[in-house]
Amino acid sequence: MLDYRHCTLCPRACGVDRAAGERGFCQMPDHILAARAALHYWEEPVISGSFGSGAVFFSGCTLRCAFCQNGVISQENFGKELSTKELRAAFERLIDEGCQNINLVTPTHFLPSILPALTPRLPVPVIYNCGGYESVETLRELEKELRRCRPREIVRPVVLPHEEAESQQDERRKRARKEVEDSVEYTEYLKKLCKNVGTDDLFGFVVNPLVV
Repeated sequence: MLDYRHCTLCPRACGVDRAAGERGFCQMPDHILAARAALHYWEEPVISGSFGSGAVFFSGCTLRCAFCQNGVISQENFGKELSTKELRAAFERLIDEGCQNINLVTPTHFLPSILPALTPRLPVPVIYNCGGYESVETLRELEKELRRCRPREIVRPVVLPHEEAESQQDERRKRARKEVEDSVEYTEYLKKLCKNVGTDDLFGFVVNPLVV
């Protein structure tokens, strides 16, 4: 079950009660904070297309990489509070502006609030744009929910966390090593989902490795 109480949405499994005001690794509350919701033209061409991706950049992150290009958003809590209803309105505005998909950027730690905004089904594909550090249990719950509301397709750009591990200082290397270990089960899960590409209209993948 995807829930903010005893939060285990990501592999950190902090176990904090975000609904009671406690904060875990991501430092995020139990409601959405988003830094930007606008047409975005600088994703991979298959995502940005000709008219832009409807990107919603969520605040906070489960990785907090040392060289994050969006560090102000991911690590400095920059963003505006949104209700699920307001998030849905943002999706619909972006669609009216001509976006070719809705692009959820770093959404994992807000999934309990995001999923209701995807119902009823949107008329464009939904992209789950994550950093690759994901809990398999959370992804299974996500898959179940998305199959229930049946969006047309899900594209998952994945940056595997081990690509950054060797660039860290000593105090970061231990954390990065754990992230590599945690990514093994996740990678196996993605391999199983990849077998459905071409036969299952729900899933597609874009893998974008980032080496620092």
